[in-house]
Amino acid sequence: MQTGRTFTDAQVDEMISQRVNEALAATEAQKAQANASQVGGSGGNNAPQRCTYKEFINCKPETFTGMEGPVGLMRRFEKLDSVFRISNCVDIDRVNFATSTLQDSALTWWNSFAQSAGMDEAYATSWEEFKRTMSDEYCPRNEIQKLEIELWNLEVQGNEITGHAKRFLELPLMCSEFVNTEEMKIERYVWGLSKDIQGDVKSSKLGTLQGAI
Repeated sequence: MQTGRTFTDAQVDEMISQRVNEALAATEAQKAQANASQVGGSGGNNAPQRCTYKEFINCKPETFTGMEGPVGLMRRFEKLDSVFRISNCVDIDRVNFATSTLQDSALTWWNSFAQSAGMDEAYATSWEEFKRTMSDEYCPRNEIQKLEIELWNLEVQGNEITGHAKRFLELPLMCSEFVNTEEMKIERYVWGLSKDIQGDVKSSKLGTLQGAI
């Protein structure tokens, strides 16, 4: 007779996560195999192989907890887009793969959203639509307005030009409609510099924000 074994919550969560990852990996392997067969049958032998979940995870995508703020979310989207390109992840898999990196309150939000919308419908969402949905949740309009005000009034403090430039590069990610051209970005960046170097930057007649920085 076998004795019962008690598992902690952490052990149970780890086992569930392991089983989910194994199931996802197996499913994606089957999809990749089927896709490769179809490509081979059509004579397209040079077509790139579809990304598997394991290949996506091997690219080490960052997690998101919901506490990183609007700029943190936009940075995450940028990095995920880069991972998708590197791993050749197709749009139909992107939401499924990306949501596996959510943690804490962000994971709770997604589970609630998926249950409300319907699991099949939620995971069938396009990557662009998913980004809009997630932005609506974590980048409310009142927070964007605060960032727009900060961007409009952003000035160099003392000699902290490096810190000023870093923050100025971050803010337009969330205020794209506020400064929607390269010329507007350059204008606002130069405005925030100290008077003794504004003239030098203007006289350079550089056409990009990075060039001005």
